[in-house]
Amino acid sequence: MSSQTATPPTWDLDVLVSGGPGGPAFSTRRDTLRQRLEEAAARVAALGAVADDPAGWAQLIVTLTQLDDDLGDLSSFAGCASAVDARSEAARAAEGDADELERQRKLVVVALDATLDAAPDAAFDALLARPELADHAAALRHQRAGKRLRLPPALQALKVAMDREALTAWGRLYDQISGTLTAELALPGQEPRRVGIAEVAALRADPDPEVRARASAAGAAAWGSVRDLCAHTLTQIVGARQQHNDRLGVDELAYTMHGNRVDAALLDAMWAAADAARPALVRYLRHKATLLGKERLDWYDVEAPVGSSDRRWAWGDATRDILGAFGGFHPELATFAGEALDGRWVDALPREGRLPGGFCAGFREAGQSRIFMTFTGTLDNATTLAHELGHAYHNRVLDAEPSARCALTSALAETASTFAEAIFRDRLLATAPTTRSAPSCSTSSCRPPPPS
Repeated sequence: MSSQTATPPTWDLDVLVSGGPGGPAFSTRRDTLRQRLEEAAARVAALGAVADDPAGWAQLIVTLTQLDDDLGDLSSFAGCASAVDARSEAARAAEGDADELERQRKLVVVALDATLDAAPDAAFDALLARPELADHAAALRHQRAGKRLRLPPALQALKVAMDREALTAWGRLYDQISGTLTAELALPGQEPRRVGIAEVAALRADPDPEVRARASAAGAAAWGSVRDLCAHTLTQIVGARQQHNDRLGVDELAYTMHGNRVDAALLDAMWAAADAARPALVRYLRHKATLLGKERLDWYDVEAPVGSSDRRWAWGDATRDILGAFGGFHPELATFAGEALDGRWVDALPREGRLPGGFCAGFREAGQSRIFMTFTGTLDNATTLAHELGHAYHNRVLDAEPSARCALTSALAETASTFAEAIFRDRLLATAPTTRSAPSCSTSSCRPPPPS
């Protein structure tokens, strides 16, 4: 059972799509989705105005929602396969297939948006009043409210058609670079060895300051070797987005604010709260540096534990403590986490070819999630696992809701995960020996999942 082993596990993707990203099951799903998208595109072209055929448009919206779910599952599967082995040609090809399907879907959405945007308010309201769209109304109103963020339909379709080469491909290239990057790492008392950049990144929270320093230096040298290529890649991503924003006359925050239901007043209030809290954070960081015996923190010390404990966490220790913490809060959460761990939903074994960071991807059809992280035995790793299990539990809750109501803002998406971290952290603090300094749990950031 994964929750009882000492070695970090690898996950089971075969129950999601048998045969892997290069197998016939994946190809069959891909081809079926392609055909369904072509049928949806034909239906959009055949439909008239919303007022002329509200039933037809309503049925198309329901169909597209199911397509979103199925394409999301396939895309997440391809992303998971690539995350654990960025060198895999089959995984990269699967991601390319998923990108192409997503382009087809977005072209259908361009036509849908254009029709809904052009509909008179009375016709739009009548469409949303149809019973089959009861769960879709809020999302459709929000989508229509974002009209100012769309180019005229012909130009918007052209942008979508070109995005795979002009934008998405740069992101895929960055993933391939980071997934295949290795570093020469020489830890205290060990011979130098070549390791993946994901393992190096996971060591930045090691309790041994010498390990942190050497891992940081090794990572910096590795990234330095591809500095120009990374800079060029990121420049193209930013440049493509900026060109689009300039054409629309909006700033770089417009899409993020609309997608997260945030307006300027709320953003200003959040910044004001952050500014007010900054002095306390600065005092904390200065005190942490003192506890670590330094005048000021190095970058690789930010996530380091504080205290006299030099504990190394075996995988089984981490899962036992997390399950205990979850069980102390609510047995249902612990039962779910046990299901995820024993069902091999987690891939955490350090090895070359892995992407750095971590994520949780949901698979709606299977009612499961997959968690990606790299576990090297630090407290921060254990906290990351608790965090990602929180995401997975959130996915389980959402599986019981209609798909049309499951689109999450970034802030909402992180609530369950940070709450799960807090449960784990509180348990550690409550059970820490009083004669020794309590460990410090730092919040780990997540890589954005693949569509879920």
